[in-house]
Amino acid sequence: MLALVSQPAAPYAQLSDVEEPTPLPHEAMVEVQAISLNRGECRRLETMDAATVTGWDLAGMVVQAAAD
Repeated sequence: MLALVSQPAAPYAQLSDVEEPTPLPHEAMVEVQAISLNRGECRRLETMDAATVTGWDLAGMVVQAAAD
């Protein structure tokens, strides 16, 4: 799947292929259809470890509900 991941130098993020996530029992799986990068995320990218998946503003469809 494609995900926004951090990188150590400017522009500090890129779309990369990553493994599909395995949700924990209290997490839902969402098929993301749109994202929005905000100022906080952009600033945070500069200090993240390389290859960390980031992003928290999104819209999409739940494809697997949380187990609990």
